[in-house]
Amino acid sequence: YLSGSEIAFNTLKNMPYTAISVGWGWTKELTSLHSNSIHNNYISGAMKLLSDGGGIYLVSYQPETMIYNNYISDMRLSEWATFKFFSVIYLDNGVGGVNVFDNFYNNIYSSDGERGKFFFDQKGNLGNFYSSGRNLKINSIVFGVSGIY
Repeated sequence: YLSGSEIAFNTLKNMPYTAISVGWGWTKELTSLHSNSIHNNYISGAMKLLSDGGGIYLVSYQPETMIYNNYISDMRLSEWATFKFFSVIYLDNGVGGVNVFDNFYNNIYSSDGERGKFFFDQKGNLGNFYSSGRNLKINSIVFGVSGIY
């Protein structure tokens, strides 16, 4: 479990699965996982082969963790994916206490035209994170976007 870690100023291209992943345990309980920062990363072409992931993926309760000022582009659901889902920023089971703001995305496509989403919360709602800023789509056609927050 990471605490106080910073993942910043990276360029990640053409990844078969998730580009950045933080967390373990699928729990809502307080652990040593907290206060991490994911910012100023350039991610292009994540999720080339698999599904059920994203450009940035978090799992488990992570208070005081921040995801901001990342640029994520050129994601398309793989034709070989069996679970037809991916997201630009994916908050999986147990995630809470995370601030997601000022992220940018472009050219996010879903092969079925319905499930290429900017943001996904495992519960299907926005109740487990707070946003103090904006997340913006930049000049792209995005299918199945759940919203711009």
